[in-house]
Amino acid sequence: MDFELLWSPRCTRCDFEFVDGKPTFDGGVSCCSHCRRRLPGTPVPETFVLCNVPRTGNMAFIGVGATVIERRIAEVIAARAEDQVSLRDIPKTAGRKHRDWCIVFVRRELIVRGKREAGFRLCPECGAVLYTSLIAEHLSPQPDGRIAAYQDQGGGALVLRSDVADAVRPLIKRPTELMPLPVFVPSLDGLVVPHPPDGVLAWSW
Repeated sequence: MDFELLWSPRCTRCDFEFVDGKPTFDGGVSCCSHCRRRLPGTPVPETFVLCNVPRTGNMAFIGVGATVIERRIAEVIAARAEDQVSLRDIPKTAGRKHRDWCIVFVRRELIVRGKREAGFRLCPECGAVLYTSLIAEHLSPQPDGRIAAYQDQGGGALVLRSDVADAVRPLIKRPTELMPLPVFVPSLDGLVVPHPPDGVLAWSW
């Protein structure tokens, strides 16, 4: 089963804040006290305050596993991903919603691998993989084909199964793009992922 990376080089360039959730390090979600990564299975914040959306493209990363994305694309993904994706409205500070945009949370995540120069280490407290790479190159191992959408563990990108990528491809506008992700076993970076190949439970809702 083929997968593609849906990503955009742009950010919202906007301050955002959570208006509910616990005041922990990572925007209202439970995090490891050592590496500060959010812990699997923790609830997502219910509401964001966001005063701007991208002027070009279809999506933007805003942090804590959340991605701002055009609603028409998010709805196509959600329709094919069943219970794997959760969509939330974006309220404006003035109280009016961004009708054409929403926030997407994806229940499972995986690591989009880089080249041999990629850096990684395991957190000694929670076991999280702390991974950095300048260029996304491949997946390893083969993701579970029953899962239609994953969140990139690094944040700001979605990994879509080929049929889902084909469905949203006509809606994509630059600088947002879809990029094929080949599967290499063993991986080019040498990391052996210490969790199942179908990803990890990133959020609960």
